[in-house]
Amino acid sequence: MALKQMPKVGDNVRFLGGDFHEDMSIGNVYVINEVDYEGDALFEDDAGETSYICEETLPLFELVRDVEEDSPSVTDLIANLARRVSELEACLVVEQAHRADLTRQNAEQAYEINELYKAVARL
Repeated sequence: MALKQMPKVGDNVRFLGGDFHEDMSIGNVYVINEVDYEGDALFEDDAGETSYICEETLPLFELVRDVEEDSPSVTDLIANLARRVSELEACLVVEQAHRADLTRQNAEQAYEINELYKAVARL
């Protein structure tokens, strides 16, 4: 279950995947070691650098109650990936429909501009 509120210092969070940055591995658990002045939760990523969770990235993480017992199984990881793929496919369908609509609008505008040029040329 994705985070709904900012984790606290000492909380363990699991990266669920998504567009965050390359030094994070799906399924890895990270310990929150600080909360900065903006309320963002800071932790050390796989490269040893400080990364953060902000309001926009909350859905990319889940709270882990017990690190050893709550480690994801391969089945859980595959299920999470399948769910994310399904979400991305739904977004792609919407984007494709939007792109088709914009292409149609551009064609209509090009036709109207061409007609205006013809009308001006006749003057």
